[in-house]
Amino acid sequence: MAYTADGVEIPQGLSLMMAQDLETLNRFNAMSASERQALIDKARHVQSKAEMQQLVSNIGKAE
Repeated sequence: MAYTADGVEIPQGLSLMMAQDLETLNRFNAMSASERQALIDKARHVQSKAEMQQLVSNIGKAE
């Protein structure tokens, strides 16, 4: 289990993908608590590896 600084559990797939890219991890850590929670909620509904990769690649970028 992985947790954010806010004590919220991060889905394993999300944490594994972010761990592969320090810049992405830094962008995630720079987000507000509500932004991180929204991303975690999206990650919990991901259905494929490709979808998770897309979600992670967009962390911290304007939508």
